[in-house]
Amino acid sequence: MNNGKEEKIKIILLGEPSTGKTSLIKVYLNDKFTEDVPSSLSSSFFQSVITVNEKKYLIDLWDTVGQENYRSITQHFIRDTNIVIFVYDITEKHTFNEIENYWIDKVKEVLNDSAILGIAGNKEDLYEKEVVEEDKAEKLAKKIGGFFKKTSAKENPKEFKTFVKMLIEQFLLKNNKIIKGNNIILNESSIIEDKNKKKKCCI
Repeated sequence: MNNGKEEKIKIILLGEPSTGKTSLIKVYLNDKFTEDVPSSLSSSFFQSVITVNEKKYLIDLWDTVGQENYRSITQHFIRDTNIVIFVYDITEKHTFNEIENYWIDKVKEVLNDSAILGIAGNKEDLYEKEVVEEDKAEKLAKKIGGFFKKTSAKENPKEFKTFVKMLIEQFLLKNNKIIKGNNIILNESSIIEDKNKKKKCCI
């Protein structure tokens, strides 16, 4: 899949089960929502290629499990990550609390300073059932030096894709790979997905 010319950017989605991490990855890859996506039973990743100012980057997009017995394994995969996106369900307060009280601390134990952090409040289409205050999520993102976005894999698939592209841009700016103020052209040139060859973590 990698011809050796593209620099890699590793992105991991973290959060509790049933927050919609797998659905968000699917909409990033396919620009459409898929009903009845099963919960992930192991960590796996998909790849895509983006072009920024005529330079190609290979994106490793990791989908992780959230169950307690997998958390130590998940932390192992965070070490060399460039972008971490914490995902919570806006209708389930405990999924946000776990980000605030568990996931952020665990990530900071192993992540280097060059990484970018994001918080995604998923299932925005269920706004009538929202129990997590948006201001609280925004303040948490600001506290960790990250970025926040509410999104809906179901009703606005392109919203999450735009958020991911913004985080990639911020990572490249932070690490002096592109110059702030220039006309940054960030396009997706191809998607690489082989369902039969999804890499899984060692369980």
